[in-house]
Amino acid sequence: MSEIARFYGFKVSVDSSFSVTPNVMFDYEDDDIEDIYDLEEEQFSKNIFPKYLRDVVQEWLADNLQSLKDMWANKEIVMLPDWE
Repeated sequence: MSEIARFYGFKVSVDSSFSVTPNVMFDYEDDDIEDIYDLEEEQFSKNIFPKYLRDVVQEWLADNLQSLKDMWANKEIVMLPDWE
């Protein structure tokens, strides 16, 4: 897994070999919670983030979803810009 972004205690990573279904790993390091976001289905596999974290992640995804999809389409790791 290659880290592509950090924001508000989250570490975001992708499979650098691009060998699995297009997805992104979200790891909330403060509470050690992680979940995988499926880029094709546009949903989390476990949906385990509490609402206050889910809202933040959904806003981040709204700003970065196309970049994530482009990364998978091009099979190229790109560090995403800081987000506030």
